[in-house]
Amino acid sequence: EFDYLPKPIKDDDHAKLLKHLPEISNFITCAIESGGKALVHCHKGVNRSGAVLVGYLMSTQSISYVEALAVARQARPCVSPRAGMAQQLLTWEHILSLKLSCDQALDKGSQTRLQLPPIR
Repeated sequence: EFDYLPKPIKDDDHAKLLKHLPEISNFITCAIESGGKALVHCHKGVNRSGAVLVGYLMSTQSISYVEALAVARQARPCVSPRAGMAQQLLTWEHILSLKLSCDQALDKGSQTRLQLPPIR
């Protein structure tokens, strides 16, 4: 049995990756936590799927874009997000950093966690 989360992300510098990252990261996390696996793919496995995995690593491992890209390249050396995707991943890094800062501030005063809104 398979669960699918198709995301038609274009293979160009203007593709909207950022708006899909929260949902994709959650989908992959749920698959792994339920004992399953996740397959992320695109046509060549260089730009789009690589960028998605870098974003996933950033959100789940609390690491920077550069660190996540290095981890992804250890597993698949050809991973090379296009400039537009790389820029969105740097924005994602900033968003995750702000979320972490807010969560840490909230932890000092309450148990409430900040939820990321959908990115459009």
